[in-house]
Amino acid sequence: GGARGASAHVHQRRNKKELKAHLKRIEEAKARHRSDLVEQYTRRLSDLVQNATYSESIERLRVQTLG
Repeated sequence: GGARGASAHVHQRRNKKELKAHLKRIEEAKARHRSDLVEQYTRRLSDLVQNATYSESIERLRVQTLG
């Protein structure tokens, strides 16, 4: 149910905030010509996206399975 859906929604909102923050960090690092930081933040962003996609997939399966 509803509680799980609400929990998933909060999780998605938090992921979006984290993604936006990392995108901002990447842009700032580019502006400062800090390729080391661009690389570091890009790796973290990639991890966040993979984890978010995995979490969303698991939640979809749970909802489909539990009705």
